[in-house]
Amino acid sequence: VAGRQRHQLASLPAEKRVLILVMTPVMKLDATGLLSLRHALDMLETSHRGLILAGIVPGQYKKLAREHLVRRIGAGNICPDIELAIALGLEMVRERAGPSAPVSPSGR
Repeated sequence: VAGRQRHQLASLPAEKRVLILVMTPVMKLDATGLLSLRHALDMLETSHRGLILAGIVPGQYKKLAREHLVRRIGAGNICPDIELAIALGLEMVRERAGPSAPVSPSGR
């Protein structure tokens, strides 16, 4: 993760339990991007946060699979669009918060 992104991940408030990373079809997942994604996963896992990728197209998914990142992220956490990713993120927050805790899209 580049310096700015590393700082942003490290400074996420504790109540932010799930990060949705929106990809676009034109984004290339080259070696640098894959390495950055691995570093981001390391930081999120260390802080017990979830990651959802949104906007992933088949070519990007294949590259993630070849690099064993689909298994690490979880195939169910890789979404074709932002709407599905948000719904999944809310569900992840509910699961982490417990059955009686209220959940808002802001993660609080």
